Amino acid sequence: MKHPSVLYTGLLLLLLFQRCCTGLAQEITHIYQFNNSLSESGLHCGPALLQAKALGSCSPSSSPGLFLTDSISACAAKKTVYHNSMSWGLQYPNTTGVITGTYTIHLYAKTTDFGVKTWARIIDFSNGLSDNGIYFIRSAAPVDRCLDFYPNSTVGTCPYFNDTTYYLLTFTRNNATGIIDVYVNSVLFSSYNDAAGLYKGVAGVPIYIYRDDKAITCESGEANFAYLSFGNTYSTLADVQKVFKSICPLSNTSVSDFSVSLPSTCHLNQNVTVTYTGSVPPPGAGYTFAWDWDGGTVVSGSGMGPFVVNWNTTGTKNIALTVTTGLCTTETITNNVPVTVHNMRFSVSAKPATCSNAANGLIELSASGGTPPYQYSIDGQNYKSTGTFTTAPGTFSAFVKDAGDCSEATSVTVGYTDNSSPWLSVLGNDTAICKGDSLTAKVPLAGVSLRWQDGSSADTLLIRNEGRYWVDMTVDGCTYRDTLLVSFKNEPPAFPIKDTIICENSSLSLDISGTGDSYLWEDNTTGPVYHTAHAGRIKVSITREGCTYADSIRVGIRPLPNPQLGPDRELCPDERLILPADPGINHTWQDGSAAPSYTVTVPGIYSLTETNSCGSRSDTLEIKQVNCLVELPNAFTPNQDGDNDIFKVLHPGNIKEFSMIIYDRWGKELFVSRNVNTGWDGRTNGRMQQPGTYAWFVQYIDSNGKKRIRSGTLILIR
Repeated sequence: MKHPSVLYTGLLLLLLFQRCCTGLAQEITHIYQFNNSLSESGLHCGPALLQAKALGSCSPSSSPGLFLTDSISACAAKKTVYHNSMSWGLQYPNTTGVITGTYTIHLYAKTTDFGVKTWARIIDFSNGLSDNGIYFIRSAAPVDRCLDFYPNSTVGTCPYFNDTTYYLLTFTRNNATGIIDVYVNSVLFSSYNDAAGLYKGVAGVPIYIYRDDKAITCESGEANFAYLSFGNTYSTLADVQKVFKSICPLSNTSVSDFSVSLPSTCHLNQNVTVTYTGSVPPPGAGYTFAWDWDGGTVVSGSGMGPFVVNWNTTGTKNIALTVTTGLCTTETITNNVPVTVHNMRFSVSAKPATCSNAANGLIELSASGGTPPYQYSIDGQNYKSTGTFTTAPGTFSAFVKDAGDCSEATSVTVGYTDNSSPWLSVLGNDTAICKGDSLTAKVPLAGVSLRWQDGSSADTLLIRNEGRYWVDMTVDGCTYRDTLLVSFKNEPPAFPIKDTIICENSSLSLDISGTGDSYLWEDNTTGPVYHTAHAGRIKVSITREGCTYADSIRVGIRPLPNPQLGPDRELCPDERLILPADPGINHTWQDGSAAPSYTVTVPGIYSLTETNSCGSRSDTLEIKQVNCLVELPNAFTPNQDGDNDIFKVLHPGNIKEFSMIIYDRWGKELFVSRNVNTGWDGRTNGRMQQPGTYAWFVQYIDSNGKKRIRSGTLILIR
């Protein structure tokens, strides 16, 4: 079956064939693929392209052009292309008038050199007599070019074209409208109104590609041509998109192309499928297909195929297809594809290991009859150049592959000599331990390499948890494994009492009956019931079915409430006192309220009662009102008569951090006292001051801790 892309190409070529060579004779397309030939592809009866020298005074190269191989990135492959030399181009004879008023020209090419002039000719319809034509024109950019319909205008995006890219340029003209549509790849590049008919062909007048005229010479360029076609129909956007989509197979497919399913076989008489992939549509009317199988036997197939073929001898077999066409002129095209026939053979042998887990078994693989070098594997993943494998016992899939992608596979089993019995009971019988206890497993053997499941290599293993434990014992190249299953006799009892809290001045009885067979508390008492009135952690050992487990309970004491309002207080007339309560406990003030605090503004007896799950307690506080403001006289007579001789505070009370300053009328400091009981006797530095008015300033902290400031005047009388 054809690959979808090949099938698509075949359908397209069939359509073109039907237009050319069937009853739709008015629709003609001539295709040129440049596969080492300037001839038409053999399908459309078209004339061969001719190498045409540029007219005018420019000296052309000695060689018109050559065929070379170029990478076409859009096709992800290399292809044979035709490269024209500078001042040389191609001539399409147009003998039958395929290119006239309505036409389509597809040009898939890469311009490698735009020449030295401003213009470089692409298509000439005038047989070299006129400078009118389609050109590349130099732009302001140093490399890129624009498209120009000389002598009229530049069309499309400018600049656009470079010298590194293959473009499919499509020029299609509708004679009914005079419009030429220009496509680049599959996108409409520009539409040009050629009502004057400057860019149309005439039957019998050649069409020139990349060849300059004689009116203004040397306007030539060089290009690599991968595909060129001339048709007498107008193409729509959909038509152009179909051509661009299939441009890679269109530019490569030959009438004699075919594919083989296997470039090389691995065995004699192995079937190879040969499929015709050329451009001739079935059933190939007008063509003769001659196949040469180079000694092969045709299992099935005839004509255009497909064929199934095999060979009974080794070596390189050259399949050849010669296609002869008589549609227009007799032409013969031959294609050769080699197939290499091998007869690879694979032998396998095995030697047993010395024990079940020793890696000293031997597998030997060998191959012949294929394409050296050979690669061998026993897992299908890791290959090496030698066929000898040392391995543990087991069944393996053995593989060999050669340099020609032939491979073979077979199964091979490596056995062993069983002498493991003495080593399978060194750890003893499976056992049970109490949870929390430990067990020491021991290998009582000398001269043995050990490895326990935890990676350790000592001759003992301390076991504290239940599970399956194993030890590998290696001696004389063999490894033996013994296992020991350890389980717990029982689970620790579930302690029925959780950590708890008891009230102050109460007791607790702890009853753990039924959790074990015997009990031992921390004070050496026995029995399932324990009494306590103290806080702390109480420990107990419980023995059940021979296993002893330790547990404990933490006992806390919740005290009775203890409200604290503090000592009795004094309250100044202008003060308020806030009594706080503990927000984390239920409480009630003397008036029955439960506010988080109580504000005192008048003297009296105040109380707070706090309650928790263990009971209630109360505290009381007496508030007395006192005068917190100091009083000083407004005059004094320091005459030493024992009456009003000292200016000082009249009723000190519980004043703290006291200071008093006396100033004269000019603000001079005369006296300072820091003792509430020490006043001014009217002297400064031992000298009595003159009678008159003086200022005083007092600062102190009252009995409630409030800072106060007072000031005034006094009269000294003498």
